[in-house]
Amino acid sequence: MFMAMFRKLLVENRHRILILGGGYFALCMLMGCWMGFFSMNLDAETALYFATSCLMVTLAASMTFSDLKTKQGRIAFLMLPASASAKTFPRLLAMTGGILIAGTVGFYFMDVVRWLLEGLVYHTWDGIRNPFSLIPNSEYGEFAYVCLAMYLFNVAVYTLGSAIAPRLSFLKTTCVMFAIQFVLVFILSMWIRSNTIISWDIEGNWLPYTIIGMFYVISAVLFYCTYLRIRKMTLTN
Repeated sequence: MFMAMFRKLLVENRHRILILGGGYFALCMLMGCWMGFFSMNLDAETALYFATSCLMVTLAASMTFSDLKTKQGRIAFLMLPASASAKTFPRLLAMTGGILIAGTVGFYFMDVVRWLLEGLVYHTWDGIRNPFSLIPNSEYGEFAYVCLAMYLFNVAVYTLGSAIAPRLSFLKTTCVMFAIQFVLVFILSMWIRSNTIISWDIEGNWLPYTIIGMFYVISAVLFYCTYLRIRKMTLTN
C-alpha cells in the first residue's frame, strides 16, 4: 500500500513537480550566471546558495498538503481507500528526500553554469568546485550531523504547518516561528539580565551534540504530529 500510494502521489503531481523543479533549476542557472559574470569565490557562492536553498526548502515543505486548501481537495483526499499513515508518510518521504536530492543536484548545476561562463568570459577554467572543501576532513561528521538536523527540523515545521493550515501555509508558519523565536529571545534576555549564573561542568562536545540531537527528536515529534493531524482531519476544518 505504501509504494502504491507513493507512485500515485508522484504520478498525480508530476506536472507540479516538473514546474517546481524547473523553476528551482532556472533559479540555480540565474545564480550561476551571476556568479560567473562577477567571478564570486567559493565562500560567497556557497553562502548565497545556502540562503536561497533554505528559502526554497521552507517554501516546498509548506506545499506538502496544499491540495487540502479546498473542500473538494479534502474530499478527494479523505476518499482515498488507504489508511492515514499511507496517505501521510509517502508525502513526507517524497518531500524530504526530493528536496534533499534537488538541493544537491542544484548546487552542482549552478556551479557548472558558473564554470562555463567564467571560462567563456574570463578564460579561467578552474573546474567544478566542491563546497565540502571549506570543511576540514576531521569535521565532516559534525557538519553533516548539524546540517541534517536543521534540514529535518525546517521540513518538519513547515510540513506540519501545511497540514494544519494549507491556505497561505508558508506565511502563517513563518509568522508563528518568528513569534516563538521572539518569545524565546525575550525569555533568554530576561534570564541573562537577572544575573542568574549556571555552572556547567562540560567535558568534550557532549552538550552541543545533545542540543542538536534534540532537534532530531523534535523533528520526529513534528512529523508524528503531522500524521495525527491528517488522521483526525475532518471536512469542517
